[in-house]
Amino acid sequence: MRRSILAASALILAPCLGTSAAAQVSALEPGMRIRITLGGVATAPFVAVVDTVRADTIRLRTSDESRSAIALDQVWRLEVSQGKKRPMWAKTAPAWMPLAGIGAGALIGYAAESEDAFWGRGFAAAVVGALGGVSGLVAGVGTAIGVKTEQWKTVPSAVRPAHVAAAPRLYVAPGAHGLKLGVAARFR
Repeated sequence: MRRSILAASALILAPCLGTSAAAQVSALEPGMRIRITLGGVATAPFVAVVDTVRADTIRLRTSDESRSAIALDQVWRLEVSQGKKRPMWAKTAPAWMPLAGIGAGALIGYAAESEDAFWGRGFAAAVVGALGGVSGLVAGVGTAIGVKTEQWKTVPSAVRPAHVAAAPRLYVAPGAHGLKLGVAARFR
């Protein structure tokens, strides 16, 4: 009796699982850059480009010649790229890096020169500080131009919180006396 109720429940609820998975990626379009984390298979996220989206699978391009299809029920976290932007520390690098270079150069120049030298510690601190400021300015401008980080936006309906286990799944397997019906659940 219990098995027949369980089997009937599985048949009734199966179409609902497919529609919820499709709702996760309704905003994805071909060509979008995404970062995806799979549950159980790989813990580290990987970046790919969306090729096609279907009701239960998503086809991805990880390189020019490599394509793979992933079942949506395996997706643990899905993020969409918002583009590459410069972080604030990189934008302001031409201002703070010369100051840091001047300070570090002045300290090094003052500590390196002896008191009884012809030029004195103050002159050595000024010269080495100026050189540190110039090198800090060059490094700051290079940092401001070269550093960009990719910004990611999480697709809220595709996120499974870490403290919640994935939805239980029904399965049918061969048994000693016919077929066995069971439930598989993952706990974290």
